[in-house]
Amino acid sequence: MVLPVSIWSQLPFVENFDGETTIPGSDNGHGSLAWTEPAGWTFPNNWQVGNDGWQSHVVGNPFPAAFFYWAPTQSDSEYRDGHRMTSPMISVGNAQKVMVLFDMELDFYGAPPPGNSEGLRIQYRTVGGPWITVLNYEIAAGENVNFALRTDTYIADVSDSIQLGFEAYGDNSTNINSWDIDNIKVKNIPELIDVTISSNNAIDAKQATVNDIISLVFEASTGLSSTAAFFMGETQVTPVNTRDNIWQASYSVQIADDEGPVPFIILFTDTSNVDGSPVTETLDGTLVIIDNSGPGPFAVDTVEVSGGTVMGRVWNSTNTAIDVEVQLPPDEAVTEFRNPPGNSLIFGDNKYISIPNSLELRPENELTVEAWIKPADYNDYEGFFDQAVYSASLKRGFGWVYFGSGWHFVIGQISQPVNDFPVVATQTNVWSHIAATYNGSKIYVYRNGSVVDSALAPTPGGLNYANLGDPVMVGKFNHNGTPGYFNGKIDEVRVWDTARTKV
Repeated sequence: MVLPVSIWSQLPFVENFDGETTIPGSDNGHGSLAWTEPAGWTFPNNWQVGNDGWQSHVVGNPFPAAFFYWAPTQSDSEYRDGHRMTSPMISVGNAQKVMVLFDMELDFYGAPPPGNSEGLRIQYRTVGGPWITVLNYEIAAGENVNFALRTDTYIADVSDSIQLGFEAYGDNSTNINSWDIDNIKVKNIPELIDVTISSNNAIDAKQATVNDIISLVFEASTGLSSTAAFFMGETQVTPVNTRDNIWQASYSVQIADDEGPVPFIILFTDTSNVDGSPVTETLDGTLVIIDNSGPGPFAVDTVEVSGGTVMGRVWNSTNTAIDVEVQLPPDEAVTEFRNPPGNSLIFGDNKYISIPNSLELRPENELTVEAWIKPADYNDYEGFFDQAVYSASLKRGFGWVYFGSGWHFVIGQISQPVNDFPVVATQTNVWSHIAATYNGSKIYVYRNGSVVDSALAPTPGGLNYANLGDPVMVGKFNHNGTPGYFNGKIDEVRVWDTARTKV
């Protein structure tokens, strides 16, 4: 079925429900006036627009907002399949990818009984296509937690248009008070339309040696509010805006730099605060090769003297030329990297990696833990990095574990539930770079280079590894002695003994 594109549904698309008003003399079913609904949206079953939920819980940021209320009670098979609120079709023009942002909050009531759960699926579809679930929040049986108000995002592959879906589901809606949704936005994703690299080497702009300046020039499709470039894997340089949407970052070659093509990463954010995808290659095929060593020792073979009076191989004042034949050894500089596909590790069927513990993997006062992950799915208490003991009686170390609404970075210091630690949500079947930093007092979590959440540590100070003798595990997390295994792909796991500021 082809759905119409409405006049109110162009990019950038914004729906914050602030244009809605109360309906005089109406009743929303829980003691307040009902609100009007924005054109083009559908609000089936318990979905509605309003300003308050159960016991005057404020809905929205600020109110009003859309929310799925618990009453009337939903507990049939239709509710288990899901009740979906939908947006109008939103035209995306020629865009192939867009970013969707929204605020989400769960006002919870009580732990679901055994065999029950409550959840919210975040979905989208294009014209004629099926609904695709990109994020999923769920409370399992026996869990009793709220999900605090926060902003989440996802990237959608699109063509022509997109429709958004928010699907509440579960076994009995009396387990919750409400799922709240507000400040929905669909934005274009900034791109780099030109990336080139060169050096000021006097002989060849494609080569560089010590003290040569490497210039990385890139042009964005739109205005940028912030940029950063990393050379040689770790040296951060702040690019300069030379004109319009063109930026330049410069780097001076150091004697300790590895030889070969110069590796770089460009991070950028547009003026709407939307992050572009990190760029690691030029768009015109250019590269600069660092060669600090030059060729090795060589021998001189044939020497020929010519012109004037030739006296063998001895040069005299009458000669006009000397030809020397030299067999130069091959230059040892790497000219290109040919990384075969499939370098990431695939986890599934309870597979994980065990690494012997060491002091290097136990930062004392500060740390950063980062990785690229592509989860196929996720369930509570599954994890992808475990340098911790996390049980009811003992909490030590640190690690990444999934619970309810995303990946939590936990520090084992005192008795504190997983849900109290900072959280970052990631799409399934999409690569995401997530990182956590701890500076001795506060924990920050990042997604694709941007801070998503933060929280004060339960007990400020150094990390506690007492009674922690287990190996480090990648692809697994033990919670209360029960292993939870990651299902998907993991790449480039790094642990730093400092709290990095751009990860």
